[in-house]
Amino acid sequence: MRGSATTMAKRRDRRRPGPALLLAVVSILSAGCQAGRGGVGSVHQLIPLRLAISPGQGAIDNRPDLGVAVSASGGKLTSVTVHDKRGMDVAGYLNPGATTWHTTWALAPSQTYAVSATAMSERGRTSTRTATFETSAPAATFSASLGETSGETVGVGMPVMVTFSRAIRDQAQVERSLELRTSKPVVGAWYWMDDKTVWLRPKKFWPAYTKVRLIAHLAGVRGGPGLYGAVDLSQAFTVGESLVTVASTSSHRMRVWVNGKLRHNWPISTGQPGDDTPNGAYLTIEKGNPVDMDSCSFGVCAGDPGYTTCSSMTRSGSPGAATTSTARRGRWASRGSPMSATAA
Repeated sequence: MRGSATTMAKRRDRRRPGPALLLAVVSILSAGCQAGRGGVGSVHQLIPLRLAISPGQGAIDNRPDLGVAVSASGGKLTSVTVHDKRGMDVAGYLNPGATTWHTTWALAPSQTYAVSATAMSERGRTSTRTATFETSAPAATFSASLGETSGETVGVGMPVMVTFSRAIRDQAQVERSLELRTSKPVVGAWYWMDDKTVWLRPKKFWPAYTKVRLIAHLAGVRGGPGLYGAVDLSQAFTVGESLVTVASTSSHRMRVWVNGKLRHNWPISTGQPGDDTPNGAYLTIEKGNPVDMDSCSFGVCAGDPGYTTCSSMTRSGSPGAATTSTARRGRWASRGSPMSATAA
């Protein structure tokens, strides 16, 4: 029992400072709570919800190519609409975080636009802001035309040929406004032939029977200082059957494949030594019957046997000719142009 008494006495001694320890613990916990409200221990501070629209209310916009930009801080955009004075909606896109929105294409010049944007804060509060503004009339405008006529059927090698009414200095921005829609997957690239002409060539030949539509979102696009696109252009054409011809200057044969199958194998003549037919891939741009080639330059004039009809293979004028004469086939005979018989 003495042992028990001794043990109880020691426990009694340890409990004496209890109230002081309790006060210390309460004091520490209290300090921790106060820090959590805004001091070092703060987990998150709410940012006030703000909406911004550019161009703003009542603005006169001199750069329609920059489009409309909407941003939200302290929340996320839930709705953005932009329409012109005719009530037509303007396309746009949100960033992944839904904090910014921008028009997809340029704005049309000399137009009135109305913007409405709504955002929601982290606490669920919503805010809506609107703006109405005008785009100014540019000092100069340009338009575009497509080399293919509307609804035309073309070959598998035909490029998309766009010609502008004025010289384009800001070619990158104009090129970005060109949208090409195809019924089959196609890889290609734009190439500027000069400052008024841009072509798109497919990496490989077009797939046969592809439907193609060019949508040039040019209205409001900046082509140079003070120069803006006047109107958009939308035009469609169709790629027909695959017709590919391979001519050999060594074998003097021309083989014709239609939709991947060999259809013809004709004897041909090619450029005589010194006027060699150049190697490479050629594109048949146009053909005619009759076509005046001025073939008197190499001794075959109007009325002579072998008078020709032509298919122009390049813009520089390299032709392919058909002749009714068999005397020239199978050897070098022309000034650089492949020639075949019309009936073989």
